Amino acid sequence: MSKALFNAYGAQIIPGETKQRLAYKEEITESTGTTTVYKTYDSSASAAIYKETITEADGVTSITREIAYGAWSDRATLTYVPVNDPLEVG
Repeated sequence: MSKALFNAYGAQIIPGETKQRLAYKEEITESTGTTTVYKTYDSSASAAIYKETITEADGVTSITREIAYGAWSDRATLTYVPVNDPLEVG
């Protein structure tokens, strides 16, 4: 019996290739006290896009991780939800 394995980003992997890094796109933007990081692990026209918002206030750093589905060129205007919430793709 064979078993299909999937990594954290939903891509199927072969057990011998588990240490291979996925190709991805990344963009980092900074404004006063906030850093936003966009990432995608797919080169399709539409894909899952991850957004990390890093804020620092009073010596405390907070990181919010969210996900959306859409075109990389629209990443700044997509509607993001927390990574642990359901995401409807339609």
